[in-house]
Parts: sequence; structure tokens; C-alpha cells
Amino acid sequence: MHCLQCDKKIGWLKKPVDGSYCSDECRDVAMEELRVREEEAFSRLRTDAFARERERLEVEAAMLRAQSEVVRRPTLAHDSACPKCAAPWKHVHGGGKLGRDRGECPSCGLQAEFLGIEQCPNCRCISLLVESQDDARCPRCKSRPRRRRQIA
Repeated sequence: MHCLQCDKKIGWLKKPVDGSYCSDECRDVAMEELRVREEEAFSRLRTDAFARERERLEVEAAMLRAQSEVVRRPTLAHDSACPKCAAPWKHVHGGGKLGRDRGECPSCGLQAEFLGIEQCPNCRCISLLVESQDDARCPRCKSRPRRRRQIA
């Protein structure tokens, strides 16, 4: 017979602790590891549930905005630069589908609808176009950085 925690052989003459461990220390360590794993699993489940609820509310809000009689008026942002070539571009807040921003560059021809522009982890430019919750692309280096997903 072997200890479940340290895999040390438990002799015939020695009585195992709780039927599976060689000592009280191994049992306590195993119980603590089990408690930590259960807490991590519970927090992952709770985080996933909140993320799903937030995503559901965002979709409902977008659908309500699309069906609303009140139309959001697009506003031009004159101080923004094209994420691809850094030239001045036409950036319209809320001018795309479901209230997303829209941009168009007369210099390089980039046209995009997006939720936001972030720093690209690959080329280190503020050029990462976030198109949806799980999709982003960089028009400069053509990379699609992986988003971290939590596993339930």
C-alpha cells in the first residue's frame, strides 16, 4: 500500500492515517491542496457566470439600441490617427452596426467597424482593432492575438 500524497510505501506493521496516508502531515497537505483546488474551481465558475451574464446584457442592450426609435447620432473624432498608417482618418463614434465605431482612412484605404483600439502586443503600436468580445486584429502586423479564455 502507498501513501496517496507522497507515494511512499506504507509498511504492513504501520497503520495508515485515514486509510490512505502515511502520516498526519501528508493527510493535512492533501486536504489543504483539495481545499485550494475547490476554491479555484468555484471562483472560475463564478467568474464565468458573471462574464456570461455581462455578455448577455451587452447583446440585449445592442439589440435594444438597434430597435430603438431614438437613433444615436454619430460624432466625428478629428484627433485620431489611422491604426494602420498613422495618417489622419475619419473616425465616427457610434456610426457602425449596433453602435460600434467606424473608421475610414483616405490614405491607405482601411475601413473598419470596431469596439475599440488597443495596444498591439506584437508590433507595440496602438493599432489593435477590437471587433467583438473575442475577436481582435492588428492592421499593421496582420496578427490576431489570442485572448485568454477561462476554462470552467
